[in-house]
Amino acid sequence: MNSYLLIKNVHILTVTLSLTGFLLRAWWRFNDPQKLALKSVRIVPHIIDTVLLLSAITLMVIVNQYPATQNWLGGKILFLLLYIVAGAVTLKTRFSNRTSLIALLVALTSFAMILFLAKHHNWSFLVLPT
Repeated sequence: MNSYLLIKNVHILTVTLSLTGFLLRAWWRFNDPQKLALKSVRIVPHIIDTVLLLSAITLMVIVNQYPATQNWLGGKILFLLLYIVAGAVTLKTRFSNRTSLIALLVALTSFAMILFLAKHHNWSFLVLPT
């Protein structure tokens, strides 16, 4: 397997693990919040997300596409930032359940947008016609 396919598969695997872990932690946030304090629950997501970020940067370099030259890639980064902030709000027990639920919906919508942009490399549907 060439390096591009290997890195792409690592990226896809870590995307899947990251989302699955986030959904599990969100479930715990609402149903069993004390599990969020476990050391492994606090450490493992950072390891997965670090590998995810490194694989994303590696893919960018391999295919020679950068956010400044590819609008869709810049869009992915903007939605990633929104996903991170909304995900953090979702998992914090100091916020009300309602606030955390709204943040969860924002995070999942952002994640869906990231997947859409990754698949289609286009976000012109968001631009209103003039």
